[in-house]
Amino acid sequence: MPLIFAVAHGGYILAILLNATLTHFESEGQGTPLALDISYLSPSSAGPCRIDIKLLKPGRTSSVAQVTLWQPNSKSPRVHAIATMTSATSGPTLQLQRAGSSQDWSLPPPHLCSKFVIPAFALPPKGGCMLDNVDYLAADNGESYRGVAESRGWCRLPGRMCDDWRATGIFLDWIVPPIQNLPKGTLPYACWVPTLEIHAVFHQPPREGNMSFQARHVAISDINDGRHVVDGEVRDEEGRLLISMRQLAIAVPWAKNASQGKKASKSTAKSADVQSNL
Repeated sequence: MPLIFAVAHGGYILAILLNATLTHFESEGQGTPLALDISYLSPSSAGPCRIDIKLLKPGRTSSVAQVTLWQPNSKSPRVHAIATMTSATSGPTLQLQRAGSSQDWSLPPPHLCSKFVIPAFALPPKGGCMLDNVDYLAADNGESYRGVAESRGWCRLPGRMCDDWRATGIFLDWIVPPIQNLPKGTLPYACWVPTLEIHAVFHQPPREGNMSFQARHVAISDINDGRHVVDGEVRDEEGRLLISMRQLAIAVPWAKNASQGKKASKSTAKSADVQSNL
């Protein structure tokens, strides 16, 4: 399982949850996601999981379901989500001009971006690293000197096309928290920035043959006691908007990551011991 030091990466957990949701609703003829609201309730650990899908509002063209991810070592769910799914529609598709206050963005070509390398202090002591599963080519954040907290770059899945909804799941949570791109010394200490909630809206699927995604996350609010709001987008390689997100995150001292990882590990060990005595 990909880790951020000692804790499972939220995007990986989200990809598992999205895959299960798509698989269930595809069999019902409603395999197109409209919206996904995710709450991370506690850190996940390496090991088995169960995903429960409870239909809240069945419909002929769209349905709403509660999706929860459980692990044997926890009495409460790790992740809770509300998914809105629909069948394919034939409505109009238009490119609209953005409002003057809405800033557009673009990425330089991949060869002008830098392969992101996880800092040594964030590498997991054991287990998989997030970048074992994805390629992330980071674009220079030219506005960071003005205090704009932004991260943007090209995203790829080695050995896999990025041309369906399943490929997007791991990129709904950020690869690089945008506040970590602020000038050195802006933050009072090294921070871990876990995501608390995500609201994702799905606009259109990637086209067949699409090889990579463009992703951007920018903090749109002040940081208050570590809490801040981030807006994000995932686009295909041609720049077509696929998904827009809004996230609630919190910046905490990096030591908090290690302590949360130890809690999850202890729960896993306790669960394994109980099962061995059954």
